[in-house]
Amino acid sequence: MTVARPNANIHGAPERVPGAFFRAMGALYFQSHPNSSQEGLANEMRRRLATRGIQYHTRTLKRQLTGAVSSVPPEVEAEMRQLLTQGNGLRTLCDIERALAASGLEVAPGERISPYVRVEHLVPLVQLWLHLHPDKPKRFLARRLRDELNGGDDPYTVDSLQGILAGKQHRFARRAVLEGLLALLAESGVASEEEARTRYLDLADEIAASVERREVVSSPGFVRLCRFWQLRHHEPSSRRLALMLRQRLAAGGLPSLSLPHIQNLVSGRTRGVRRAVLQVLVELVRQELHQWETLEQEVAKVFPQMADLGWVKAEAVAAPAREWVARHPGTSARQLALRLADAVRRMGYPMSHNSIQPILGGWKKKARRFVYRAMLVLMEERPRSVEEPRQVRCLTKGCVFPAVQEGLCRTCWLSKHDFRPFERRSDGFGGV
Repeated sequence: MTVARPNANIHGAPERVPGAFFRAMGALYFQSHPNSSQEGLANEMRRRLATRGIQYHTRTLKRQLTGAVSSVPPEVEAEMRQLLTQGNGLRTLCDIERALAASGLEVAPGERISPYVRVEHLVPLVQLWLHLHPDKPKRFLARRLRDELNGGDDPYTVDSLQGILAGKQHRFARRAVLEGLLALLAESGVASEEEARTRYLDLADEIAASVERREVVSSPGFVRLCRFWQLRHHEPSSRRLALMLRQRLAAGGLPSLSLPHIQNLVSGRTRGVRRAVLQVLVELVRQELHQWETLEQEVAKVFPQMADLGWVKAEAVAAPAREWVARHPGTSARQLALRLADAVRRMGYPMSHNSIQPILGGWKKKARRFVYRAMLVLMEERPRSVEEPRQVRCLTKGCVFPAVQEGLCRTCWLSKHDFRPFERRSDGFGGV
């Protein structure tokens, strides 16, 4: 009983090769077996393929023998070679080729090469090129390949090439993509495809680590560490952290990312982030911790404050600001902006009043939450009415009564002008 191989289908392997050499070998078989028919040969091929776990239909084999189907799986061609080498004195592939040439059935080498290759065949070469160029992303390689293929019969776009290089969305690619990739590897000192695959095997561990650094992971953990760094440095803007990350990535020879892209990562506008960028951020944060501090504990401490770096609608700040100005006649929006900037600085955030005043005037769409919180603190202050009398405390130290005359309360004022205690002590004997 023959057990079919895993993932086998009725057509054998999904890869195809041109059928010219298969048909030529079929014609050579009929010359040595004149009493055979296409039906008999197809049945014999079907039985031989079934022993290898490939369920192939006789009618399909007949169509491939006649040329109605232009391509065949590599297993079918290999089985036909095996059939020919079992008789007629043909033992090797070279014997078959000489017999075809003697019979006038020779097939040119170019007609035996498939115009398509499997994408899995390209992935190791792609990973080798990316390992040799750690500062270049996969999209850069896709652009180079597009330029190499430009002007040919392969209308590939950058997006489709990037999917092929990643081994996704496509099962096959034109051979021109393989030839273009080998040409780019030749610029890096890799002379042939055999040498490229040998170097890939020699550098397997290093390439695996390089692929892991390029892996895209979920961004929430990265964004949380960014907020932790911003809170420790009181930096609401993402630009300074993005600049530091870009410098460290360039110093480590990692893929260069544009500053706007890194700012989008820090701001949490993307769903994923490269593992290399996450590792650089973790190293940056750990370097600033003391020996007794752990990253998990410090993040848990500042987590309740992370809402301060969030955004609110600017109207949530502008509306209370208009109400505050109405409560304080003679006070301008500029003066309120100065007070808010002072309150924000006391909270630890370096924000100028020139950045706050456009928020109060309604010229901005959103504002930081710590500005909104500072505005709420100002609104909670009890405004003093114009008609309310000004209450001044007595100037005497420790007295809590309001002043009524000469800056003193009534009791302290009477004590100040009562000289009798001094008169009793004037004789030096405590008085009579």
